Amino acid sequence: MPYMTGDELLLEMYKRGYTRDVPTIMLTGYAEDDVRKLRNVLRLKAIQDELKRKNVELTEASMQLIRRLGKAAEYRDNETGKHVIRVAHYSKILAEAIGLTPERVTLIFLTAPMHDVGKIGVPDEILKKKDRLKPIEYEVIKTHALLGGEVMKPMTREELSLYNAHMEIGAELLGESDTPILQLASLIALTHHEKWDGTGYPRGTRGTDIPIEGRIVALADVYDALSSKRYYKPAFPEDECVKIINEMRGTNFDPDLVDAFNSEHAKLVKVKEMFAETEKTIAEMPAKES
Repeated sequence: MPYMTGDELLLEMYKRGYTRDVPTIMLTGYAEDDVRKLRNVLRLKAIQDELKRKNVELTEASMQLIRRLGKAAEYRDNETGKHVIRVAHYSKILAEAIGLTPERVTLIFLTAPMHDVGKIGVPDEILKKKDRLKPIEYEVIKTHALLGGEVMKPMTREELSLYNAHMEIGAELLGESDTPILQLASLIALTHHEKWDGTGYPRGTRGTDIPIEGRIVALADVYDALSSKRYYKPAFPEDECVKIINEMRGTNFDPDLVDAFNSEHAKLVKVKEMFAETEKTIAEMPAKES
């Protein structure tokens, strides 16, 4: 070879990310036996490419399911479904503002819409009640955090064996379902109602003992609740929303996240406007009964 040897070429390929995984065969004038291996190497590369394609398809299918699961929980609560979209974007902005890695930011963005998935397990007569909840009813509402954490936990092998008793292959396929995205979805569902001062629920976790992902979604969720019309309240003016969030600095919310909220407020408002409820959807929301 002119310019460099075969060994030097392989080394250069390894240094570059886009050529590092390219299968290579080194031949010399005396390597006739090695040529026979070429077909097997090419077949292996084809199999690897197919596995990558299938993995992409599976990931996309999983994300579609996750998005729909988050929307399903919101529709049960007389919402339009845009709430979970806004919370996802608010969470992404806050996560970026405090310097989380792009990988963690993406995971939070993808899993934040499932924060209220536990509402699936709350009875309709309580979840859709239009007047003020009784204390015992509010306690039932609060269980959605625990329920959400449980719903998103991967199944144990014992649970899988019962669920897939008629299908042993299914149990094997689902047995390794403990993925980072499901773990984080469970964590957010469980902790997004915890408060910085320890007065939240379901466990009364305090300060930095609350996972940062739960702290982020907690603030994003409350901001959206304040700035959006719900069947039990009108949307608050933006300056009132900012005032309330800042009053909760150090009590409900991580002070650093409130600072990030203030610094990125303009971006949050743009998201709110981009995914605002239409006049039609607002008109269809039931008014609070007196």
